[in-house]
Amino acid sequence: MEDTGFGPIDLYLARMFTLLGNSTEARDHFERARKRLDANGSTHLRAIVDYDQACSLMRAGMTDKTHIIKLLDAAISGFRSHGMPGWAKSATERKEALITDAYPDTNTGLHK
Repeated sequence: MEDTGFGPIDLYLARMFTLLGNSTEARDHFERARKRLDANGSTHLRAIVDYDQACSLMRAGMTDKTHIIKLLDAAISGFRSHGMPGWAKSATERKEALITDAYPDTNTGLHK
């Protein structure tokens, strides 16, 4: 698939499938987007993919907090290394809420 000016189309498809409740298709498209971004060296967008996938899993009610936290940690690291403090703050807040079971809204948006 081609890239848009704002990242790979697979990222947008992953978001769409998340909103449609199709977690399998969403996961597949997140993985495709991640591979494409890794190949292109677009690490700032890779952090957004990690963050959006964590939000997608939370939205779907996934109970594997370890996997979600791993995605959020990768996103936080990427955001910090690219000078994206607002994104890092959002990801950190979601991680802290997830750890403390204080995350009330699983129907949250996919990104900041």
